[in-house]
This record gives sequence, structure tokens and C-alpha cells, in this order.
Amino acid sequence: MVRAAEAWADDGEPDAIADRLRCDVEAMRVEITAACAEQDLVWQERQRRRTDFGATTIELVRVNAARAALARPRAEDHPGGPVPWEPMEGAA
Repeated sequence: MVRAAEAWADDGEPDAIADRLRCDVEAMRVEITAACAEQDLVWQERQRRRTDFGATTIELVRVNAARAALARPRAEDHPGGPVPWEPMEGAA
């Protein structure tokens, strides 16, 4: 409404008012389209970061679980301390 009133005050002719409003609407459409495209890029980058973070976190959990499994003692592992041995026959 304000733009139409400004156009009427400046131009006064119906055709000139219509042309001016068409130009204003087209300029706003271009501006909004550019802003939406920019916002889409921002959201795509944020989504990529979230996906990368999630994948990294899952991989870190898997690595830590594998390390913990390797650190657990197994039945065939030596408990530590001195190792009993018998000297070999014929060794000097």
C-alpha cells in the first residue's frame, strides 16, 4: 500500500504507477530469491557439519570399544610377574 501511495504521489498516471509497482515487485522477488538461495547454502553447510560430526562421533565410539576389547585380559594371557622356566638340558 505504501509503495502504491508513493508511486501515485510521484507519478500520478495509472500506467506509470503500474510500471513502477511491477518493477518494485520484481526487485523484491529477485532479492527474496537471492536471500533464500543464500539461506539454503547456509543450512546445507550446517547439515553437512552435523552429518560429519555424527559420523566422526560414531567412528570414535567404535574405535574406543575396539580398544577397550583389546585391553581386557584374556584367559590365555600371562597374568604378569616372573615367568617360571626350567633350564634346558645340556645348556651350559
